[in-house]
Amino acid sequence: MKVISSKILFSKTENRNNSMNIKNNNQNTLERTPLMDSLNFTGAGTVFRSEFVNKFLKGNAFDNILYSFNFAKYESYGLPLKYSRRKFVRATEAALEGLPENRQNEVLNKFGLYRGEKDLEGVPTIPTEIDNSPEFSAISKSLKQLTRKNEADTHHSQLKEMINTILEGFPEFTSIIGKKQHVTHIYSVDIHSLKLLQSCMNNPKYQKLSEDGKVVLKFTTLLHDFGKMGSVITPGHAAMSKVYAEKILKEFPLREDLKQRILLHVENHHWFENYNNGYTSAIDVCNLFKTKEDLEIAKMLAKGDFENVNPTFHLKRMVRGELITQAEFDKIFAKKTDPISI
Repeated sequence: MKVISSKILFSKTENRNNSMNIKNNNQNTLERTPLMDSLNFTGAGTVFRSEFVNKFLKGNAFDNILYSFNFAKYESYGLPLKYSRRKFVRATEAALEGLPENRQNEVLNKFGLYRGEKDLEGVPTIPTEIDNSPEFSAISKSLKQLTRKNEADTHHSQLKEMINTILEGFPEFTSIIGKKQHVTHIYSVDIHSLKLLQSCMNNPKYQKLSEDGKVVLKFTTLLHDFGKMGSVITPGHAAMSKVYAEKILKEFPLREDLKQRILLHVENHHWFENYNNGYTSAIDVCNLFKTKEDLEIAKMLAKGDFENVNPTFHLKRMVRGELITQAEFDKIFAKKTDPISI
């Protein structure tokens, strides 16, 4: 796969208020790190960014596979790549082995990475400042394999084309491909995101969305969990996801109003949990999403996100102490959310 890449460099940003616009029982508490104020992403060429927008977001080139492909079969392994995120993490750890901890952290920070509790965190960057050390060279080579010289490892022609389009136009997505979640989730972050998109597209309300609304929904699903840390519960991940999303979206040829709508949904994709637990009211939710279409998108995202933790999570959690059927879940969710209207 031939990829023409260009550098994306973001300067330090001012401190932002990343809190939710509505009460949230501290679900969005965010512990800032230095990397959150200076994020540099490995980017793609403008041509490939535009192709991703036109084929994946605005077009229907991959709608057939998004509607029906069994993404669940990949579970926590993620989309099939010739060079997986797991290989990148192993290569990075091997390059750092035996180095003092402060040197390890220094090198990781140059690549936009840091050590989380159980995984490497961050969206990797190709540094502008060259370090001639062997560890720097090894990680740089591995990162280029992951983000610039990678391709799908599947014989399924449509899936292969879709994955390669994502890799070329949205290489930041490799940072969540195969990234494991907390044990409650059986899917990696990328598979969960694609299953969420699939659920939304199969929702009858999807066809009623405007073309802009479909773009907002599609990109939100791909970006909504970028802030999750590997293999652990991550309070505040919605706010962190917004930080990543805001910087990623700067590189895409989308209208500013669409970008702001995407950020709204990324930051507030756990609204239903707060509403269902009584922390917010229907009026709060309407005031948050403001338009009828964004409210419908929010409902679709909330339902799909709840349904794609694992096959039974939503059936056990909707009614405390009871295991319900999918039909009962659909009915209860509608009963709870239909009164929220603009």
